[in-house]
Amino acid sequence: MSFWRHVTRGLRTLADRDTADRDIADEVDHFLDEAIQDLMASGLSPAEARRRARLAYGDRSAVREQVRSYGWENVVETLWADLRYAARRLRRGPVFTAVSVLTLAVGVGSATAIFSAVKPVLFEPLPYPDAGRIVAVSDYADDGSPLDVTFGTYRELADRARSFEAMAVMRPWQPTLTGAGQPERLDGQRVSAGYFRVLGVAPALGRAFDASQDRVGGPDVVVLGNGLWRGRFGADSAIVGRRITLDDDAFTVIGVLPPGFENVLSPSAGLWAPLQYDASLPSFQGRAGNGATTCAWPGGCVRASAPTTPTGSSTPSPTTRWPASRGRPGRRWARGSGSCP
Repeated sequence: MSFWRHVTRGLRTLADRDTADRDIADEVDHFLDEAIQDLMASGLSPAEARRRARLAYGDRSAVREQVRSYGWENVVETLWADLRYAARRLRRGPVFTAVSVLTLAVGVGSATAIFSAVKPVLFEPLPYPDAGRIVAVSDYADDGSPLDVTFGTYRELADRARSFEAMAVMRPWQPTLTGAGQPERLDGQRVSAGYFRVLGVAPALGRAFDASQDRVGGPDVVVLGNGLWRGRFGADSAIVGRRITLDDDAFTVIGVLPPGFENVLSPSAGLWAPLQYDASLPSFQGRAGNGATTCAWPGGCVRASAPTTPTGSSTPSPTTRWPASRGRPGRRWARGSGSCP
């Protein structure tokens, strides 16, 4: 039987089950009568022929049910019958119905919430160019226990590592914006000059920081997030070069980030200023302090001319021990295999 014949026959059966049942009964009766006639033609009596036919094919009711069970329409009818039965049971037991609905709602809601939280972390790449090349850098003691990352981590890696295209360190910053309008406490970050280069993001207006601004006594400059620029400054295209007051200090706006920029390192941050760390302070102490975060972009694996690390490869191994140098003990660094947290 062709596919379309199966489909049309099933639709006819679903539309008029009584007529379909009569057709099946007629076909079964005709088939069994033909079988009995064949047996009688071979010399058997009518009674013996009917007995042999029943032994071979079963009685007429059993054959009708067997024929009726074939076809996709039987699955649809069975499902519909189960749904009607379930609906009747739910109507008869309102308490059971309420508990069942509540359980399903909690289960579906929990699964949706968990997947919504896990999906961007485990399944979706970071919203940056070549996101697979962005990794987090962690600090570990000789016994393997984690250490708080300080500016010394960044300073030592910057001095010794040769497999990174760009490297950055950052810390939280919460300045108060004053001037026109009500004072407002903002979330931001103090970052080293290479921060936006690590993320592969360029400002839509103006420019990013350079090394001359990321030094002690350097100019007070700031890059605004697109949301803050639109919400507080009315998307003023002439904002670059303007001075705004942050914590009673005048900062010059040098850039505005594009609207699609997503800062996964600090989602609430709306502005950035140079870290301006005092490099004369001890290597593992100072302004960055505990809670600072470093982020590195290894580029040696895709550049043939990249120098190798002390391990002999173009990128550092997951755990690499750097040799001691004057004033700095030998330390072990571990880089995350995924993205910056």
